[in-house]
Parts: sequence; structure tokens; C-alpha cells
Amino acid sequence: MLEVVEQIVVAAVLVFVGFVSLRSKQNTKLNWAMFYASLHVAVALPIVNSICVSLGFWKYTESSAFSLPANLYFIWVVLFSVHPVFLFKGKHILLIAIALFWLDLLLMPQLAAVNLFSLNSNWLYGEILIKTLVFLPAYFGPFAVLTKNILALEPRCKSW
Repeated sequence: MLEVVEQIVVAAVLVFVGFVSLRSKQNTKLNWAMFYASLHVAVALPIVNSICVSLGFWKYTESSAFSLPANLYFIWVVLFSVHPVFLFKGKHILLIAIALFWLDLLLMPQLAAVNLFSLNSNWLYGEILIKTLVFLPAYFGPFAVLTKNILALEPRCKSW
């Protein structure tokens, strides 16, 4: 049953990505914002997730080269990057972060119950780490560019 649900979710994510890619009216600035957000998540998520696995926050029953299943990786890249940038166009960054954290609070124990992974007692620290190091930086650039709040990028650019 889990495999069927997993395939349905992957198909829904693919349909969403297809819709975003093939819609008739394209917005260049929005497309670049989604690209850079997804690039950050695609690189940072496996690194931070490997750190979380090595710290013992959770452990996957099925693993791959970067210690998380490929289907979950694909779903999370779209969920953390393309989806919020496309729907909210760089606005409501704190609200989206809280909503994704709340969604994880609800879904992680349910997914652990169906044996997708096992959670340690301190798994919430891993969630905070993922949201802080993966989601917020990935969404901060599109927020600054799409809301024309270039001053928000200044501290990020100075750190480079």
C-alpha cells in the first residue's frame, strides 16, 4: 500500500512540475527564482540530511548514495523550492516555514509508523536543522528578488 501512495505522490509532483514548466504565460524572474531555490535545495538537502542521519535524528529503511530514498529526495526538492516560490511568489516566508514545519510534525510520525524510516526521540532538532539550513536560505533569495527587497540580500552578499 505504501508503494502505491508513494507512486501517486511522485506522479502528482511530476504533474505539478509539468504544469509549472509548460504553462502558457511564463514569468522569467519567477522561473529563475524557482530554479535557484531548487538548485539550493537539491544541493543542501542531501548534505544536511546526511548530517541528521549521522547525528541519529532519524534513519531510513531504504537508503541510497546520500542516505535518503530518491523518491523522497525528489518530492522534498519540489516541496521545499518550486512549490512555495510558484504559489507565493516570494511572499510570506515565515508563514510558509511554519506551515512546512507543522506539516512535518504531522507527517513524520505517520511515515515512521508505516516503516519508511525510524525516528529518534530528538528528531525535532533535525527538522529545525533542515528548515534552517535548507528551506530558509532557498526561499530567501526568491523572497528578496521577487518582492524587490534587494536590501534583504545585502547581508547574504556580504558573507560571500
